[in-house]
Amino acid sequence: MRSDTVEAMEESAVRKEVRTWLADAWDADIGLVAWRERLVEAGWGVPSWPRAWFGRGLPVWTDRVVAEELRAVGAVGMPLGAGMTLAAPTLLQHGSDELRARLLRPSLTGALRWCQLFSEPGAGSDLAGLTTTAVSDGDEWVVNGQKVWNTSAHHADMAILVARTDWAVPKHAGISYFVLPMHQQGVEVRPIVQMNRHASFNEVFLTDARIPAANLVGDLGDGWRVARTTLHHERSFATMRRPRFDGNDSTGRTVREAIVEAEEHFATYVWYPQRAGRADLVVELARTRGLANHPVVRQEIARLLSFVRASEWTAARGQAARALGRTPGPEGSLGKLAASEVARRSASVHALVAGAQGMLRDGPLATDAIVAEVLVSTVAQSIAGGTDEIQRNIVGDNILGLPREPSADRETPFGDTMRARVVSAPEFASLDELDDWRFLLGGIHAEFRAGSFPAAAALVVAIADAAEAADHHPELAVRYPDRVRVGITTHVIGGLSDVDVTLARTVSSLARAAGATSEPATPQSLEIAIDTDDADRIRPFWLAVCNGHDVDGAVADPLRHLPTIWFQHTDELRTQRNRIHLDVTVPHDEAERRVAAALAAGGRLVTDHFARAFWVLADADGNEVCVCTWQDRTP
Repeated sequence: MRSDTVEAMEESAVRKEVRTWLADAWDADIGLVAWRERLVEAGWGVPSWPRAWFGRGLPVWTDRVVAEELRAVGAVGMPLGAGMTLAAPTLLQHGSDELRARLLRPSLTGALRWCQLFSEPGAGSDLAGLTTTAVSDGDEWVVNGQKVWNTSAHHADMAILVARTDWAVPKHAGISYFVLPMHQQGVEVRPIVQMNRHASFNEVFLTDARIPAANLVGDLGDGWRVARTTLHHERSFATMRRPRFDGNDSTGRTVREAIVEAEEHFATYVWYPQRAGRADLVVELARTRGLANHPVVRQEIARLLSFVRASEWTAARGQAARALGRTPGPEGSLGKLAASEVARRSASVHALVAGAQGMLRDGPLATDAIVAEVLVSTVAQSIAGGTDEIQRNIVGDNILGLPREPSADRETPFGDTMRARVVSAPEFASLDELDDWRFLLGGIHAEFRAGSFPAAAALVVAIADAAEAADHHPELAVRYPDRVRVGITTHVIGGLSDVDVTLARTVSSLARAAGATSEPATPQSLEIAIDTDDADRIRPFWLAVCNGHDVDGAVADPLRHLPTIWFQHTDELRTQRNRIHLDVTVPHDEAERRVAAALAAGGRLVTDHFARAFWVLADADGNEVCVCTWQDRTP
């Protein structure tokens, strides 16, 4: 028996089964989420998914069949938006069992709303060049960075996020994929107003945002592979159509809530038909303006509509492949390129037909506003969802089999490709023109006396202007009566870089020009160390009393008002009441003078065994302090 005949028989059986179920289960008044709970529980919401995860384990084509049967009785289908189309399929394929159990069901019912946080101001087409960072902090990840072009971020509950977790490996290998809770301090969403006056997108600023460690999707460093799954599904998300609610019982509560959901979702995309070019309007508009018989206009319209029809056939082939269960592949790039070309050609024809009047939103014809919006919107078609240049690379690599485009950074650690190069403390100490600066705890510091408080403030302004011009910003403080303190580090690499060195020389030059004098022996840093045999037992107390953050096991004040407190393991606790010692880090050429001064003031030397890394001193009561430098430390 032919396979298509077998499939037809199977399809008939599926239709019969789902019709029977719908006859008993469909309730137009139960409410949208409650109905979807019922749909998901029965496995008819996503019939092609595994039975263990709310499906029926059926072929992919059954998704289409069930959707048709739902529409036939006026029943509502699955949720619209990034949750159902992007997040859920990605979690199904790559998420842990715990993540799937926690997030799939509310995503399928629409109880959770999602957005996608991928693109960045400096990483759109080259998404792997992203610089948003996620740093492990106990049982959480701390995220800092900026995302852009984020649809629905303003009302999302959760986000799928890619962030850099390793700078020491090539860029694709250092990315991890997370689920980020959006409703938290540290997540700021701002709308972006476009040149067509719509505001469909947002930018999202992440400042010490926190993600539970369990929300890692896939393995650490495997985020690029996981993200590619999302990007494959993004093509179908971009072509999502508004659902129809024209069957029986279409006025019940369930359908009313679904209509509201659809209106809210598609309000974001109200200008997308104009972005696509509105090729469907060119004939009508040519007739309206009396240009239907103009030979050049007719020729351009014919050229456009022929290309549109050919593109539709290509899209149909891709849809047929997906209906057979094939994974979306590079053929999607051909469709994306065709859509960009349709948009460009449509805008050109609209401009030809409308002339200068095409620039008027409030022209005499009812269609003038549409044409004006087309002309300023079609440029987005060749950018959104992957630029035309990226799509051509995919076609060349995966369809035509051409050699890959040369990439100098393919095997290079991503941190080495950034404009910042790591500078070690010994290397810094050997550099010229840096006499004002001293290395302390991963950064460099200087202190200047400007002669008066106004002069100190003026120097701060000059430094701030130079930092803004360099797009690299130091820590600045003014201290009465005339002191300016400057600290510089490269946060993105977690230490000192050549960018810091350049800025330090600029700051020294500005200080000299202002007549300020340097005091290189004055920079210092204080940390508190607590000896304990169980840091986990006492750390919560210190976090609470200091209102601090747990950073790699230490207690850190996010505003840096208090010194960092860290915990030193000891197997034998001291019998004295006090188990705290202080770490005072000083410039390397100040350490021995500081030790001598402390001993002269009544202190005693506990040990200099670890000098020049640190000297252990104690006061008369036995309270200890380590005078520390960067020297003679193992990496």
